[in-house]
Amino acid sequence: MKSLTALALSIGLACTPSLSSCRSSTSASISRNLPQRVNLTTRPWFPPIVRQESFSCAQHAGLYYTLGAEIARSRDTSASSPDLRLSPSHAYLLLADSPSRRSHLIDGWILAADSGVPLESDLPSPSPTLMSGFHKYRRALLNRARSWQVLPISDTPSLNKALHLLADQHPLATEFPIQGAKILPFPAGHPSTCRAIVSSWGSSGPGHAMVYAGFDLSIGRDCNGDGQITSNIDITGDGLITLADREQGAFLAVNPWGRSWGDRGMAWVLFRDHAINRWPWSQYVATVQPAPPKPPRTMLRLSLHCTDRSTLRIAAGTPSHPHLWQPLLFRSSPAPQHPRNNVWEAFARLHHNGPHISKGPLGSANGQPVELGFLLPDNFPTTNWSLSLAPSQGTHLSGHLHAASIVHLSSDGRITREFPLPNLPAKLPPLGTTWLSNPSH
Repeated sequence: MKSLTALALSIGLACTPSLSSCRSSTSASISRNLPQRVNLTTRPWFPPIVRQESFSCAQHAGLYYTLGAEIARSRDTSASSPDLRLSPSHAYLLLADSPSRRSHLIDGWILAADSGVPLESDLPSPSPTLMSGFHKYRRALLNRARSWQVLPISDTPSLNKALHLLADQHPLATEFPIQGAKILPFPAGHPSTCRAIVSSWGSSGPGHAMVYAGFDLSIGRDCNGDGQITSNIDITGDGLITLADREQGAFLAVNPWGRSWGDRGMAWVLFRDHAINRWPWSQYVATVQPAPPKPPRTMLRLSLHCTDRSTLRIAAGTPSHPHLWQPLLFRSSPAPQHPRNNVWEAFARLHHNGPHISKGPLGSANGQPVELGFLLPDNFPTTNWSLSLAPSQGTHLSGHLHAASIVHLSSDGRITREFPLPNLPAKLPPLGTTWLSNPSH
């Protein structure tokens, strides 16, 4: 077995490739229109490298890093302060039933498309209760996802798509089994600013979400120990030259484990790892596109406490149509689906029937309420509206509704008109009820 020093010396610039008689796969070479290297972590809009809390890697990768970077870049702002960065804590609390449970990256983007992402200044650290404050929810609605793509990386053409996205300044989310992964030091003498490379990933799940923030086409590793770094020799022995045989070229990965991992939180990941790793999630990368920052003009404002938020179903409408609108997390029907031809989309919790929201209290442990805000359609009725709170099937409600109103807002976020429900606060009936803004009708 090679020593660690010898292994490290086998990593570097590609050697002169030797000839091969194997058949090439359907792909040819990496696009010549790409730059030699890209590093998005040096851009002012890329968020600082931080350490995740508990098992929140998916929300850090999907919201803090990828969506946060896309929003900051599209608005030409930096990520230098908490009021310019996104907080992953709210989504993780909403989606994971406990601090020891995981959540899915796609669920975070579905939630971001529906209700946005709070600013780090509004939610600087994890909390056992939901974020409270109407204007925090209003500001979160300015940070929404518009769409996303989950892209396979199985051959050189699909690799080229991922590389062009990075060259066009779009970070990518990725996932590998992290337990048992090994990292080697990268030798001196190369212009790379990252001095660590992943030599192998874990042999099985669970997967760990990370972010690709660049690439370098010259970095490679002698994977088969023949003293060369090649991309045109069949090192897997299958009679073909494919992405799995490419020893040259690597992504720059940012790990939500913080700056103690790899080299200041970063490490190189060979392109071929996506072709040889058997973890299904590792065969894809994903990119997210932000929505334009459209200020909300009509919102539902609620102040309530409920013993278990996962049992609560919320609907607003009119006396004759009380379920005109329901917030995603407090309904049972699934979110609209993207094509589910990959494991990332197929395992998203919000693509299936509810309950969608995690278990736990809605409010503080001593019974104090939280103030929530939900986006409503701009034409939502205000003269004769209704609010229904009901339990999910086979459960009962326990708590209080302290206040509820429909709010009209100006473009700069000021409340211009408010239409409250009368006769509040009130105890939540175990089987739920409907409140009317005009009880005489």
